[in-house]
Amino acid sequence: LLLYTFLPVQAKASHITGGEMFYNYAGFSGGQHHYNVTLKLYQRCNSGRQFPNPAIVSVFDKTTGLRVFDLNVPISTQETISITNPDPCITNPPTVCYEVAYYDFSVNLPSSISGYVIASQVNFRINGINNLQPGYSNIGALYTAEIPGTGGSASDPDNTSAFFTGSDLVIVCANNDFSYSFAA
Repeated sequence: LLLYTFLPVQAKASHITGGEMFYNYAGFSGGQHHYNVTLKLYQRCNSGRQFPNPAIVSVFDKTTGLRVFDLNVPISTQETISITNPDPCITNPPTVCYEVAYYDFSVNLPSSISGYVIASQVNFRINGINNLQPGYSNIGALYTAEIPGTGGSASDPDNTSAFFTGSDLVIVCANNDFSYSFAA
């Protein structure tokens, strides 16, 4: 028992490698705009980590920044994506594999002049991010979607966010042609 008391313990948290949030307008009834929202998080395969479940998603007033409400959203589905046939331009190709968690939920919001921001924050990012200030290699990430308000037009909240159709797995080889669809 004393041996276990003095041994260092390593904590494991979810180390997210990326994510996105998008929504579809589902209609208006009862004085509320209805949106179907998806939060999508990625992490490396076989990391021994788990996605947050539930994820905490918050809705904020776009002008004041005040939190309107929070949601605890469970994982809807999970999938594994990988590159099984890498481009022959790569010698000794690395294993490219990600686990993807989808959090699908609905939000009902009254009309607002300024609109709303839907946001979810993860506390841990993957180690080794090198484009951050020194000492901040393990900070979190924030994934957001903005719901427009009625300030421009009463029909502005009748909006669906962009959803990018390109593959989540892309390899770029030096000195070779590269083509990728950024269609939404």
